[in-house]
Amino acid sequence: MRNKGLINKILGRPRSGSTGIMVIVLCLLLLSSASPSLGEENILTFYNKTAARIQSPPDESYLRVICRKKIDNLYVTFVGWETGKVLLAAITQKKLKKPDKEILLRVRFTKSLERPVLPTRDYVVDFGYVYDRNGDGKIDYISYLVGPMPFKQKDFPANYPKRGQPINLHQYKIALESMALLFRHRADDNYDGKVDAVVIEALDPETDWVEGRMALRSTKFDGAVDEAWFFKDDISVKEKDAERLGNGFRARWIGGIGSIFGPVELAKTDYALSMFTEAAEKCKLTSGSFYHP
Repeated sequence: MRNKGLINKILGRPRSGSTGIMVIVLCLLLLSSASPSLGEENILTFYNKTAARIQSPPDESYLRVICRKKIDNLYVTFVGWETGKVLLAAITQKKLKKPDKEILLRVRFTKSLERPVLPTRDYVVDFGYVYDRNGDGKIDYISYLVGPMPFKQKDFPANYPKRGQPINLHQYKIALESMALLFRHRADDNYDGKVDAVVIEALDPETDWVEGRMALRSTKFDGAVDEAWFFKDDISVKEKDAERLGNGFRARWIGGIGSIFGPVELAKTDYALSMFTEAAEKCKLTSGSFYHP
């Protein structure tokens, strides 16, 4: 111990061996029951929290611009809501002025209810929920929007048409009712500015509907993807391990059914994190600037 005097004051000078043991046990219990610090969060402990935030987003009417900076000829805009905390970050070619009108946090339908409002030039599609888990004022976790996708539920019909097969109006409505916004998660778990863990979609290879999630990690923080598994909703409940493929794992994502997700794919996720981090520094955001779920 570096400060033996302090430890001795905490433990006291026992009159007997049993008293000393009791004091030590009490101290250990107090230490073990303490809440984990922000810096101890990783994708395993944080994913479920941010996934819950995505499922229950604030109303878009509360969104406000907190800060905007130009990075690499693009605008990075930090957006918050009524708490005044940063919740989102968007990348746009033009200035994002009205996030309450230009960002969708849930699937919307047209007045005819025949189709969902798909991301178009009228809506910002390059945005994500951003977090500073360890309280150093830097973004280290992003839930980045992919777009609206149909999600398989327990009542998914067994006779639903396979990929490429025609569907009828009833089946089309089933797809619409199953639509939700799909996000991919990126985590910098050792806080060095590089993504070393992700959660991506796991598609049903027969229908291309989202049927679960796939987690991939570089546990040694060296860029090599060495751990991967599939899960449904809770990241801690593993359905099965992913299959090794080359220097990565076989994925079932929009990037390709059966394609590899390895170090090259992991490195590509750094770009948005780098842009957001640079913009956050220019905006002088601090640990108190970000919303924590």
